[in-house]
Amino acid sequence: MTLSNSTDQNLLSKIKEYGIPLSEYTEGNIFYGIKTGFNEAFVIDEITRNLLIEEYSNSLEIIKSLFAGRDIKRFNKPSTNKFLIFSNRGIDIEKYYAIYNHLKQFETKLKTKAGGALDQ
Repeated sequence: MTLSNSTDQNLLSKIKEYGIPLSEYTEGNIFYGIKTGFNEAFVIDEITRNLLIEEYSNSLEIIKSLFAGRDIKRFNKPSTNKFLIFSNRGIDIEKYYAIYNHLKQFETKLKTKAGGALDQ
């Protein structure tokens, strides 16, 4: 039993047959609810991302594309100009020299956060 008419059902069938699920674009890595505790430091734009990677190429290891719900559009490949410095607890942030220097400008505020990235 379906709650839609045959026209809607046909359309949904075509979408499922020819569409590409979001999970394929993200290689199955869809995250929900990442909370940085301090977006000003950890959410960066594309220019900052490129500068950090140019300064020290290993920065790319912990800079991830950041998609908000509003960035996901039906039937379109998702794109974003925001990135996340994904430095979970226990990471040796000093190994990522450029990112460490970027975060230093927020040191006072980060140290007030419990378990802040520079408070290790």
